[in-house]
Amino acid sequence: MITTTVAHLEYSRRKAIAEAEIGKWDSRSIRTGNLRLAVFIAAAVMVYYFYDGRIAGYLLLLPLLAFVSLMAWHARVDGARKRASRLATYYERGLGRIADHWHDFGAKGERFLDTKHPYARDLDLFGNASLFQLLNCARTRMGEETLAKWLMFPATPAVIAGRQAAVSELAANLQLREDLAVLGEELHSGVHPAKLRSWGAEDVVLRGGYQQIVAVLLAVLNVVGIGYWFAYGYIWPLSAALLATSIFTFILRGRIATILQSAAGVSEDLQLLAAVLERIEREPFQSPFLVKLRLALETSGEPPSRAVARLAKLSQWIDSLANPVAILLNWILLLAVHLAFGVEAWRHCYGRMIARWIDAVGEIEAVLSLAAYHYEHPNDPFAEVVDGPVDWNGVELGHPLLNANTMVRNSLNFNAGQPFTMISGSNMSGKSTFLRTIGINTVMALAGAPVRATRLRLSVVKLGASIQTVDSLAEGRSRFYTEILRLKEIVELTRSEPTVLFLLDELLAGTNSHDRRIGAAGILCGLLDNGAIGLVTTHDLTLTQWEDGRIRNKHFEDHLEQGQLKFDYKMRDGVVAKSNALELMRTIGLDV
Repeated sequence: MITTTVAHLEYSRRKAIAEAEIGKWDSRSIRTGNLRLAVFIAAAVMVYYFYDGRIAGYLLLLPLLAFVSLMAWHARVDGARKRASRLATYYERGLGRIADHWHDFGAKGERFLDTKHPYARDLDLFGNASLFQLLNCARTRMGEETLAKWLMFPATPAVIAGRQAAVSELAANLQLREDLAVLGEELHSGVHPAKLRSWGAEDVVLRGGYQQIVAVLLAVLNVVGIGYWFAYGYIWPLSAALLATSIFTFILRGRIATILQSAAGVSEDLQLLAAVLERIEREPFQSPFLVKLRLALETSGEPPSRAVARLAKLSQWIDSLANPVAILLNWILLLAVHLAFGVEAWRHCYGRMIARWIDAVGEIEAVLSLAAYHYEHPNDPFAEVVDGPVDWNGVELGHPLLNANTMVRNSLNFNAGQPFTMISGSNMSGKSTFLRTIGINTVMALAGAPVRATRLRLSVVKLGASIQTVDSLAEGRSRFYTEILRLKEIVELTRSEPTVLFLLDELLAGTNSHDRRIGAAGILCGLLDNGAIGLVTTHDLTLTQWEDGRIRNKHFEDHLEQGQLKFDYKMRDGVVAKSNALELMRTIGLDV
């Protein structure tokens, strides 16, 4: 078994190699810069002697060729240095994740945070110090979007088993993750998958045929007209050809503008996507899940990486049309028209395949993110996800976003005969954190990721959480009103399969004890009668006295030690016997 120590040692070794490479390329960059300066000075001296008549003019080509060669070499050195720097940064971040120092780097996935989602906000799936920030190692937007989707929408047991096998296969494949990490100049691709899918699915608006032949003939006539003008001094053939060109391009201007606009400004992003595809195409996968994704990249013609690289080249040419020289050549050679035909020919061949390629890249990158986590946290096992009756049994559960050295673990189980646990306890004793621990491990299990537990066995469930409920000044909602709207959504979730796992923090805390007791009893009875399972935390000990054979009481407690409240964060059976509210107020100096 790989241990965290092994992962730490391997990352440290590779980071040291990358840093040595940085030093090597820095030295070469300095030497190359000095040589360029020396060549420049030599060129200046030779120019002086040339004007003085002491050397022949052709000798000036020597420093020019040397300078151009050194510029090309310097560019290669700079590229190698950047690659080594990206690699050092990649392993530095890996070491940070192992040491639980990962909050200050990496994409946080804020764009995926949907406040209407039944648990994304409550369980810190996205945003600063979130689960997404911990897990995500994707280089492309499609990889990030797929990982986010896996966290927000549970998979079936069969799909989860396939993902787990794929994660196990790729956990120790550092070379694949390293190769993807150093591709391109940026940390991730800016390609927008939804736009690319939509563009590929659209009908071709400019097909080859007589119009493309006319475009070629007009370009030839323009070139011949220029030659005739220079050779014989007659401009009328060129004028006639340019007039015909203007009429032709005017007729097609709307379609050409639409095509070029859709393919402009994405050349670098497409180049990175092509590089990612090329690396994936070379990888011999073994698990059925990965083999299926690899087959999705198979085509009868050229590989997807080459096809996307050609589209990137077309996009690069389109971007260059804004160059002043290109504007003149465009008028003569109809460059925009030819590029538009090229883009449409590409879409005709490959447009319908783009969605399949994007989905495959996204899923492979999502697997690689989970594989990196598995490699860095080898003591976190995979959950056993089963079909059948409702079942949730977790042993020694911990919160993966907390420091592993200080985290406290607890165990809990649910089933049809014991579906509900009420957790009481004082402020800051660990009730809310335990709710999140249950929820976030469930999310990871149903995504196919390892979980922070000794063992976790569960059936597929739908999560519904009310933990971070806040008021909304913009919408004119109080905290209590926002909470009951969320509770209504959770109740509605129970009206369809699969079973709902509800996590409710300080249930109905925003109202008086009388209404809270009656309201809580009604809501919980409704949830349990519809087959849901779950946990509720409360400060109100009257809720723990609810007489229902399905309730089980647990609690967290504290003790006062030398004037300071101390917590062990261990969950115990029964109802909490004391409250710390008065002690807490006194410790900060309030006279109560």
